[in-house]
Amino acid sequence: MVFPYRSTRRLSLTDKRFLISSQNGVNPVIRKGTETFRTYCNAGPRKEWDCLMKKRPHEKYITGYVMDRYIQQGCGIPDIGGGPGHYSIRYTKQGHPMTLPDLSEENMCFARKIALRYGLKMV
Repeated sequence: MVFPYRSTRRLSLTDKRFLISSQNGVNPVIRKGTETFRTYCNAGPRKEWDCLMKKRPHEKYITGYVMDRYIQQGCGIPDIGGGPGHYSIRYTKQGHPMTLPDLSEENMCFARKIALRYGLKMV
């Protein structure tokens, strides 16, 4: 795989290493970042849930209002990177089949527990 790279500057050694490692699979910098992010998310799904509920409740309602305008009844929705599942739970309650893939297993387990409290099923 060749990456088109056009620039007026010369490639630094770091740039060359990045391009070479990217051609050979997942870049180690990206892999390290993904693991760091996963560790952060696994540390506290309850904290993330509470933050949106208590500190920024307007974000959840505004986003939901905008999404409601475009989502048709009965459509399946992938909530990719949905964290603890705020939107997944909201739309499952409305009858949409939801899928919640997330890097953090802890977030997905937390979302399933919340969904079970409401008698909902999420994939």
